[in-house]
Amino acid sequence: MAHKFKYQAPVTNVASAFKPSTPLKTFSLIDTNGNNFTAQSLRGHWTLLFFGYTKCPEICPRTLSIVQETWQQFSKTT
Repeated sequence: MAHKFKYQAPVTNVASAFKPSTPLKTFSLIDTNGNNFTAQSLRGHWTLLFFGYTKCPEICPRTLSIVQETWQQFSKTT
């Protein structure tokens, strides 16, 4: 299946972007609103996927907070 969008890595000093080399395998998860989340959910827009622990004492909650704040700023500019 051909990609709808031509891939162009964003210019960044704080993150890495990788061109997808293989298609995602089929998966089905439940999101925070109780809805199904599949590979189809990722199509048509930029997606940030971050895995962090929610119950570690200091680092993980702060990191997740930074990701949330950054994503909100990104959303306001697009």
